[in-house]
Amino acid sequence: MRFRPAWTVPRLLYLLAAGVIAPMALLVSYNVWQQYQSGKALAQAEALRLAQLTADTAETFIKDARGVLTTLAQRRQMLAKITDPGQPCDEIFPTFKEFYPQLSNMSLSTPAGFLVCSSLPQPDNQPLPVAHMAWFQQVYQRKDFVVGPIVYGPINKNWITVLAEPVRDGSGKMVGALQTPIDLLKFRLVPAAERLPSKIFIAIVDIRGNVVARSREAERFVGSNLLDKSEILRIAVKQRQGTAESVGAERIPRFYGFTPVAGTDWIAMAGIDADYALASVTRSAQASAMAAAGIVVLVMLLAVLLSRRIARPIHALSVAARRAGGGGLDVRVPTDGPIELAEVGREFNLMLDAIGDTQARLQHSQARLKLALEGSRMAIWDLEIHSGSVYLSETWSELLGGPHVTTQLSLRGLLRLIPDADRTLVTAAFRKVLRQGEDDLLAEHRFKTRTGQTLWVATQGRVSERDAERRASRMLGVIVDISERRHRDDEIHRLAFFDTLTSLPNRRMLTQEVTKALARARRARLFGALMFIDLDRFKSINDARGHATGDALLKTVAARLQALTREGDTVARMGGDEFVVLATGLADNAADAARSAHLLAEKMRAALEVPYEIDQQFFTSSASIGVALLVMDDQTVDNLLREADIAMYRAKSAGRNQIAFFQASMQAEVEQRLTVENDLAQAIERQQMSLHAQSQMDAKGRLIGAELLLRWRHPEQGMIPPLHFIEVAEETGLIVRIGDWVLNQACLLVKELRATGHDIPLSVNISPRQFRFPGFTERVQEVLQAHDVPGSSLIFEVTESLLVGPVDATILRMNELRAVGIRFSIDDFGTGYSSLAYLKRLPLYELKIDKSFVDGIPDDHNDTEIVQMVISLAKLLKLRVVAEGVETLEQANFLTNRGCESMQGYFFRRPVPTSEWLVDLRSGSLVRLPAP
Repeated sequence: MRFRPAWTVPRLLYLLAAGVIAPMALLVSYNVWQQYQSGKALAQAEALRLAQLTADTAETFIKDARGVLTTLAQRRQMLAKITDPGQPCDEIFPTFKEFYPQLSNMSLSTPAGFLVCSSLPQPDNQPLPVAHMAWFQQVYQRKDFVVGPIVYGPINKNWITVLAEPVRDGSGKMVGALQTPIDLLKFRLVPAAERLPSKIFIAIVDIRGNVVARSREAERFVGSNLLDKSEILRIAVKQRQGTAESVGAERIPRFYGFTPVAGTDWIAMAGIDADYALASVTRSAQASAMAAAGIVVLVMLLAVLLSRRIARPIHALSVAARRAGGGGLDVRVPTDGPIELAEVGREFNLMLDAIGDTQARLQHSQARLKLALEGSRMAIWDLEIHSGSVYLSETWSELLGGPHVTTQLSLRGLLRLIPDADRTLVTAAFRKVLRQGEDDLLAEHRFKTRTGQTLWVATQGRVSERDAERRASRMLGVIVDISERRHRDDEIHRLAFFDTLTSLPNRRMLTQEVTKALARARRARLFGALMFIDLDRFKSINDARGHATGDALLKTVAARLQALTREGDTVARMGGDEFVVLATGLADNAADAARSAHLLAEKMRAALEVPYEIDQQFFTSSASIGVALLVMDDQTVDNLLREADIAMYRAKSAGRNQIAFFQASMQAEVEQRLTVENDLAQAIERQQMSLHAQSQMDAKGRLIGAELLLRWRHPEQGMIPPLHFIEVAEETGLIVRIGDWVLNQACLLVKELRATGHDIPLSVNISPRQFRFPGFTERVQEVLQAHDVPGSSLIFEVTESLLVGPVDATILRMNELRAVGIRFSIDDFGTGYSSLAYLKRLPLYELKIDKSFVDGIPDDHNDTEIVQMVISLAKLLKLRVVAEGVETLEQANFLTNRGCESMQGYFFRRPVPTSEWLVDLRSGSLVRLPAP
């Protein structure tokens, strides 16, 4: 006999309650889990961003500090002190903190392991032994710049890390080290770190688990090794970069982000307390849990109540049925007939009573469930399709903003509450159900509340009844408030595609917009333009007034650009002080499009030239604008951006505050310039550089000196004059290496001249960038000493452009070089910037009259007067004067008669290779030429 379970009414009701509760619990749990994952992802992304910012700040600080140490390590007195302990310390030590306040101290160590010089007093005023220090061992082992492990500083009595840079002799051998300690308790992790919320901290640790710096409680943690106490430290040390969720050394659950600091064994970390990051998630979860718990209690109470109220009547009816067999049953149906029919009648009447009682109780249960649902942000709707009437639960009133919102309206009335932009979407979703036979409806859209706010909701529904022809006749569903989720999604989208400072589209969004614009331009056969805008002098303002002022200026620039563009155009920020404007649909031909683009660019240029008022101060700036047209060919986004960028740099090179349109020739120039730059970088190693000498003669035709002129013998292009490559060398910094080579070659030539008994000075051209390069004075001294030639054998020719900038620093360096015998000449005098106030302060030896003035004498009145003025000025200042470019006898006679004692030019001698010039000198053909 097969076993059949004894199903009682209470058991069935309890199972029914469980069937209702379980899905609801799963839904609530899943919703809470989703919110937690979203909150966690946002927190970890923010932590990683803070960690990256910390790493970038630390890396910049270390690079700046290394630059300082590298520059100072090249000072001659550093090497002198190490090689000769009796020498005094470099004068920079007492004033180090005045020049570099961001660094707390600087000291000089010897290979023996002692600090022989220090900006701060050493203990007992004795050389401090540091040979046992890890940083000392590391820098002498690696013979390169090191960032030492953290130690307790013996001088400043704080936790420090030491940055050490080798000091090298002339051969490049390491003979000592220059180091500076970083006070880790004062280490500024990021700008405004102290204003971070208390639930957020940033820190730097090393790979051994030592805390290097910390934004909060630095005194407590810096110097501590927490590797065994902190799981997150072990994770960060192992992975080096990433995010994690862990409990830190303070036993506080946090979300972490960490990333390595380049050039060190440090790891930057940021932690956000979990309770702070997930506060909104926790509140939502608590509310959901409370609502779910209330529903569970209600459902269980209903199950118990129904089981009792149903089981008792059934038992009573059974008793009554048994008694009815005795003839005492009062029924509503006749009991006439056979006893079987009477029994059927009695059971039928009892069944009707039971059904009525059950329906009443189910309605009561639905009312209770309705009250529970209306306590949440979920409105239930019931649509009678044939009449078009929609019933909504009371929660609908709360969602739309007040108790007076009707909860019964037509479907058309409901759709009218949806903004026009979303109404088509929702109407299409209903049409699929009503006309295409689908069962389910789902649409995310907006509602306008009574207060004018926009509410994001998800409308879900299902067909609950169909008529005989299988057409939907009734639908049931819910309207759920999803505003918070949409706001989170919108914020993620904003961070990914918009600039956080100006709220303008960023590079990623611009790329998408340009791609669309190119496609539209091809379809519509309309031209557009892409304008690359770079602010002039922004770095000066930002450096002088701080990032806050710079940020305010960038916001103002963004606002001005937006005010000038049309609807449909795009204004984007590429980063830094670079903006891009995309203007589409300008014209159906290139000429008109170019005119429209130029008009718009000119408006923007003029608008950005207007002074900026920031914090009651006025700042002036301008913009260089490069324009590239969107043409109807195979342009790509990258090519278009590159063309606009090239045009922008052309505008800058034209004097800034200019507008330049991209031309195909610009690309060729850029490629040619890149070729020159690449070839120039290898020209010295490949021995392609050479020096030519042009003799300088006195009024009697005697050789009194020579100017050394640089030439580049390119393997493919032949001899290239300096005019075609010096500018590239200046901009790329290669001029420093080239100038160093020229200086060495000049000293070798001086040595040969002195060996043959000719003690005449040689003039060498020195560029402004080479002159201002850190350690230039020391380098000149090293070269002179290496070749054993006196400084008086060289004359440095500089241009008037050297006076543009820090004049006092220029004069100081000139005096330093004059102290070793170097003499100075102003080349091309009168063609550039000059100030008599500065000129009289400069330690000059001679002025050189530019060839452009000499060409016009003696016929051109203006040139004649200018030449006479320069000669008179030189005599007044007791300076020698040299005329360049003398090509005729008439010019030479004129200059001699006016008192010019030195000349050079084709009339006397063309520039020739130094080897050929030496041969002529030895033969005697250069010693004296016929006097003019």
